[in-house]
Amino acid sequence: MNSYDVAQICLNGHVINRYSQSEPESNQKHCDKCGAPTITLCPKCQSPIRGGSLDDFGSMFSYSAPGFCRNCGNPFPWTESRLIAAHELVKELENISEEDRTTLQNSIDELVKDTPSSTVAATKFKRIISKLLEFRLLLDNRRAACLHKPPSGKIEECLANITQLPRSTLPT
Repeated sequence: MNSYDVAQICLNGHVINRYSQSEPESNQKHCDKCGAPTITLCPKCQSPIRGGSLDDFGSMFSYSAPGFCRNCGNPFPWTESRLIAAHELVKELENISEEDRTTLQNSIDELVKDTPSSTVAATKFKRIISKLLEFRLLLDNRRAACLHKPPSGKIEECLANITQLPRSTLPT
């Protein structure tokens, strides 16, 4: 049976020391990449964060910061921060229907988990992002056409009309 050390990870998810108890000389109070404080316990339940394997071959394997606590199941601070940032990013998206915005918002929480719903959420996310990229390409093509040969003869007027696209050309 495997035994594990306790990991030290900064609040932004940078692994500081996957062997914080057996190699304490490598511990840091703050992250040297971002300056955030470091933790070794789940902030919700105070359970130790599982670190690297203490078996003979443990040092050969890579280690990534876990997304969720093994004891209480809550997301670690770095996972919560990424979720909040992703939700904020979706709020800032332009040229997206409210239905797609809601679908993206609902998909974000599933994307960080490894569940059967994650595949469905990823598919929805890709579909909506693909529509947004197609719309962006349409805008870029129209912008290029305006700069090359504006239909009205006035570049400024042509470019102003690009942002006034009919609703039918917006992603739905």
